[in-house]
Amino acid sequence: MKRNKLILLVVFLIFIVSAKVYLDNKNSDSVKVAAGEDNGTAKPSIELSFTPLPITKLDPITIESEWELIESKTVHNISGVEQILVSIFKVNEWENILILQDKHGFYDLAMSFEGGLERVTVKAVDMTDNGAEELFISTVQGATVTDSKIFSYDGEAWLCLLASENLINVDLDGDGKTELAATSMGSVPGFVSIYRYNDTTFESSDLVAATDSVHVAIITDNNRKLIETFDGEATYYYQVEFLAEGIFLVPIDL
Repeated sequence: MKRNKLILLVVFLIFIVSAKVYLDNKNSDSVKVAAGEDNGTAKPSIELSFTPLPITKLDPITIESEWELIESKTVHNISGVEQILVSIFKVNEWENILILQDKHGFYDLAMSFEGGLERVTVKAVDMTDNGAEELFISTVQGATVTDSKIFSYDGEAWLCLLASENLINVDLDGDGKTELAATSMGSVPGFVSIYRYNDTTFESSDLVAATDSVHVAIITDNNRKLIETFDGEATYYYQVEFLAEGIFLVPIDL
């Protein structure tokens, strides 16, 4: 009887030790994945690098007599300017252009398209978080393409701060605040760029290059936004994290 109890005690102790070793290894692997270490099943975290974008000055333009004014929209309080007009002019049979007008003159916004104001979004919005509203304009170019630009006035000249296809506001990290991004809107191969403002200029990060992928998209999973990438062989998923030391793509499993 004593021998049987001893055998049971030894078996029980072996079970306890084995379970502890298993849990320790599992916890260690979880820490590696959370930290983005490459353990053979997960990619490392990626710190995004950003490139400053050029700012272009809008030159005054003369309205040609043969141009036909189609429609205009009044916009108020852009970078301290009380009122401006954004107008559509038909310059030939197949092309319309957008012109900005203030009290000093006319300026070519370098945005052409077909159609009227129903294909144009024009609004005053603070895109730089500096307390002043910029001019946001987007034109529909096709089923999956919009042409978007952000303009401001610096007291002396009108400036184009950002020009991008398919510009969107999206909450990438689930904190309730939206970030500025550009995405392919369903066309393939997909692309995603993230933008931020550094107090003087906009900066962009190309996620196709950052992840060394051929296709990148923003997807929704359980009400959270994720970055989906495909490198030609496998699909990977990342969540975006905004930290004090930078913006990171952290790999996750679905």
